[in-house]
Amino acid sequence: MLPVVEVMCPRALCLSMNYINNSLRYINQTIDLYDYLYLKESKLKEDTIHILNSKNLSLEEKEHLNFVFDLFFDYTKLPRNSFIIDIQKKEIADLGYDDNILAGLLLALNYYYNNYLDISDLEAIASKINLNVVYFLRGGYLCLDLESQEITRLKPHDYSKYILVDSSLIVDKNKLINNMLSKNNNSKNNILFSNDCLEFMPYKVQQIDEFLKQYSDIKHSVSGLSPINFVTFENSVLPSKLCISIKKEFSNSHIHLCKNVSRHKIMLNYKK
Repeated sequence: MLPVVEVMCPRALCLSMNYINNSLRYINQTIDLYDYLYLKESKLKEDTIHILNSKNLSLEEKEHLNFVFDLFFDYTKLPRNSFIIDIQKKEIADLGYDDNILAGLLLALNYYYNNYLDISDLEAIASKINLNVVYFLRGGYLCLDLESQEITRLKPHDYSKYILVDSSLIVDKNKLINNMLSKNNNSKNNILFSNDCLEFMPYKVQQIDEFLKQYSDIKHSVSGLSPINFVTFENSVLPSKLCISIKKEFSNSHIHLCKNVSRHKIMLNYKK
């Protein structure tokens, strides 16, 4: 039997997004919405990866997986083996590929080779992909600065209720960032529950934001840098009347209770 490395890859919420000192900064929190990645050595002789369920992935997504595979072995100089990769996404989060999976693949490969690299080496590899992959290697409650490419750990807050807005809505992350940067307008606040990019988000997301402003005593923020559009609430318990009103006003929305988690979880199993 060959060992199988299983990685639970948490999604992340964007709790705020601001344009400060000519740089876009956003605060993320990893949550217990997990995608799953399984890595198993293949008996094939080619030094490559075979992706199961590949029909569910775009060409770009497959290229990203192969890119991570190449980066890892180029960096470590380890002899290449052939691997099988299986990716299973949580239904509520199955709205597109995300950098949490790429971080999960790096962790899985490193675990398979008996933690050959330390976290600083893994982050050096991740930095060749993008800042979000570095973020997911660290996980938790962090501030990301796109200009300086710095990540700062923050004192954690306990936000426990989130709304999954509309599963049909997908934000073009790169377009949103470019629009925000071209605006050239610094935010006056670097605080939670604020979003300088809201005007560039889909109209339906803006509608939800306007709807929630009726409840002035409930602080909220609309997530932007994610394939899933969340509304984040400060309150630990949302009033039942508000939940009913949201479902009535936005029939495709889902209210989902999430818990904060720190990082990816890695396990080793044996399967035939």
